[in-house]
Amino acid sequence: MNHVCLMLTVEDFLYNKNYEFKTKSNLGEATYNLSADRIYSIPAYQREIRWKAENVKILLDDLVSSDKFLGTILLNKVGDLDYEIIDGQQRISVFILILKAIDKKLSQTSPLCGFENKTYDKLFDVLDLDFDEEKILQSPNKDTYIKSDILEQRERFKIIWQEIQKYIKDMSPDNLKKLKDNLLFSEINIIFASNSNSKIYVDYYLDLNDKSVKLDNIDILKANLFKIDFQTMSAEWANVQKAIKELRTVGLENYSLPTFYFHYFACTVNEYIDYKLSTLKTDLKFEKVIEINGHTYESGTNILKAINNQQYFKDAIKQLKAVTAFLKNVYTGDGLSELRHKLKDSSCDEDTIDCIFSILSAIIHIDDEVPKMLVMKYFLDVLYKETIVRSDVDIIFYIYVYSILFTLTGGKKESVKLIRVVLARDWMDKLKKLTLKLWSDCKDRINYFKKITANGKVTNSSGKYLPKHIIAIKEFSRISTNVISFNQRNLKEFLTSSSNTAEHFFINKSHKVTFKYGSKSIETEKKLPKCLTKYISCPVNYLYVNSNINADMGNLSIKDKIDILNGKGRSAFASDMNYEYFKKIKKIFKKYGSSYPDLAHITNKYSKVCDFKVLQRKFSKNYGRIC
Repeated sequence: MNHVCLMLTVEDFLYNKNYEFKTKSNLGEATYNLSADRIYSIPAYQREIRWKAENVKILLDDLVSSDKFLGTILLNKVGDLDYEIIDGQQRISVFILILKAIDKKLSQTSPLCGFENKTYDKLFDVLDLDFDEEKILQSPNKDTYIKSDILEQRERFKIIWQEIQKYIKDMSPDNLKKLKDNLLFSEINIIFASNSNSKIYVDYYLDLNDKSVKLDNIDILKANLFKIDFQTMSAEWANVQKAIKELRTVGLENYSLPTFYFHYFACTVNEYIDYKLSTLKTDLKFEKVIEINGHTYESGTNILKAINNQQYFKDAIKQLKAVTAFLKNVYTGDGLSELRHKLKDSSCDEDTIDCIFSILSAIIHIDDEVPKMLVMKYFLDVLYKETIVRSDVDIIFYIYVYSILFTLTGGKKESVKLIRVVLARDWMDKLKKLTLKLWSDCKDRINYFKKITANGKVTNSSGKYLPKHIIAIKEFSRISTNVISFNQRNLKEFLTSSSNTAEHFFINKSHKVTFKYGSKSIETEKKLPKCLTKYISCPVNYLYVNSNINADMGNLSIKDKIDILNGKGRSAFASDMNYEYFKKIKKIFKKYGSSYPDLAHITNKYSKVCDFKVLQRKFSKNYGRIC
């Protein structure tokens, strides 16, 4: 059976019963079975669910009055009982959710065939939890549920599920039964294909694929891959999607899928269209009429359609897997030994190698997505090459300075400039110029009061990494009008030292301050006011000091911390700049020392230990003289 068409009702298609049908052709008559216990599956290379609430409402509005024709479904028969859904996965998924919602209201169970969604293989387990995030996070199977959603579809399914539930909420049992019957009696056109006829998969993927939802850049990329070899490339693409999901499971949640893919295209596509692009938007469409290799492309044409070299698409699937593994390994600090050897073979010393991975890790951990484009470009154009060119390696130090400045100077205005850089044939030279200009323009406008987030949220520890890097740049770099260089030995020691840690200096991690009061030195603690704790993740709040001294300071007051650090001298600090920063802090707080009462004379633990608002206001006013 290469290609068979059949009109079925939704009930005959989805219910777990044997369905026999006959076909006639010039080869004669043939009998086929849709056997009981069959399983329909959405392959792992498929797109995510894209229906919205309005799509669901339109379908339900249609079904309330009568049964309908509900379009064409394309299946690939891969075994006696196994059928892959090549086209129609959006509709089938919604059909099943509607049936399950009605059954739940009527306390029934429809005898459905097996159904697997390999892009979200715990879909129905999460459905039982109503796609509720709190229930998922409290479940003992939390990690499995999250990892199974390789395309991050839970929120979309939740919206669909809630729309169905809202629609049927006030319906009577009779009307629910009528709605269910209308769905089950609706007809769908089924096209059965087999592995030997893989061309039809690509044709339908491009031409029939849920016409209510336009194909995007990834769909076009996949279609070109599938033209090469459907069976091999569809399996490879499934592995790419799973690998990208792994980034989320190890903690790298601050890099959205759309941005990840856009960065890849920005880093690679221009080489294959003779560097015709000077800028690029996320929709990957030409903004004006353009001629490439004698062919004219209209404004609004997707750029990928202008790539006639199939090698681009072959390389894409390899590079996407490689860059995903690289990001995961850098983020976790594991699996880098092969790349370290490769760098060593290119004449990089250990200091340089350690600096490279410390810098890459720092940029990946930053919430801003834009600098991650430079990490991807660096990997693809420097580290991924068969032989690493030593002179290219040091562009990492420009990437470092640019990325930290971008984040701490409101650098989003720079994103268009950066896209132009990565599109350029001579991107390294352009990045050097851009970085030096950014430093010249912004080095005195660094926002030390910026709230640093981790995965979009301010937490008690979200700010502890970034301040370290602006200190490192200021202390260990030499930046002239035309070059950036680092003392790599000192930079390595500062970035990789395990003997120094980030101290929450002004606002304690606990949001509390510990002190002793009265003549008997009674120990107690007091909550810091919210007007201060909102600054906990700001770079201004951090010193980098000896780990043991850090532990000794605990939740002490600023005054007590100053007394401890003052007695230790320079040896307590991770760097000279940290020590200078402390001395300026000490000078300011000595000036306003009258704000601290003599704790020995306090008799009530609820007494106002310190006018925190006054201190914060005066400290903010004087902070410019510290940094």
